[in-house]
Amino acid sequence: MPAPKNFRTAFNGFNREDVVCYLEYLKSRHASEVNQLKTEAESLRARLDAYCDRQLEKRDCSGLEEENAALRQRIQELEQEKEALAAQLAQQSQEPVDYPAQELEAYRRAERTEREARERADQVYRRTSLVLNNAAEKLDSVTSQVGPLADSILEQIRHLESGVGATRQSLQDAVCVLEQLRPNHE
Repeated sequence: MPAPKNFRTAFNGFNREDVVCYLEYLKSRHASEVNQLKTEAESLRARLDAYCDRQLEKRDCSGLEEENAALRQRIQELEQEKEALAAQLAQQSQEPVDYPAQELEAYRRAERTEREARERADQVYRRTSLVLNNAAEKLDSVTSQVGPLADSILEQIRHLESGVGATRQSLQDAVCVLEQLRPNHE
């Protein structure tokens, strides 16, 4: 709806229809500006959410998958060793038993297993620490990129507020003009 260029004069002031048309024009223009700014804000929010989702998906978990595969392999090896020991034990149960030698061998196996477990725990700790540090760095990077985007959104919201304030002032001015134009029937 185009804005009226000027108001026609009427007895005791301006033509009422011209003033009403002008007020409707202001209202529709304000509504379209508000809708446009809301659409832009929603678009920016969607872009921000998509960006954050992409950043979180890029985390490096391949090291953990390799560690998991290695641990599964070690479990299979230990199960095979257990079966071999069970077979050996069954065979030895028929032979005379040398308990001190068996205890010494068991003690050595326990020490070896404990050392390997400590080494694996240290490796897992280092890899986990590395992954967490990488995630923290990526989060810092995302945070530094989110700041300007949030500032842009806030600036658009401020622009919207100033547009609303200007429209409110225009409507108040129009009300004052209408009050002045109201015929006095006294």
